[in-house]
Amino acid sequence: MPSPLRQDIAAFLIDRQARQLSPRTIEWYEEKLGTFADFADRMGLNSLFDLTPSLVCRYLVDLADSHHPGGVHGFYRALRALVNWYQWEFEPEG
Repeated sequence: MPSPLRQDIAAFLIDRQARQLSPRTIEWYEEKLGTFADFADRMGLNSLFDLTPSLVCRYLVDLADSHHPGGVHGFYRALRALVNWYQWEFEPEG
């Protein structure tokens, strides 16, 4: 069974499809967030609820080893979209 994080990513991708984003945009999100999910697995992160700023920084630093700054920014944008969606969909107020 997929981790809660991977389930949230799958739900996010369905939301993007429901919003009728282009198939290429959906693929882009899937690629970028798949990389994040792999990183999260290595770090023992199972839920977006447990994501911390230091983990995000570590993720971006790790990406910088193999990607140029513009590429790293793309991964950041995808993660930011996921976190913002999660906040609107699941986080209780307060």
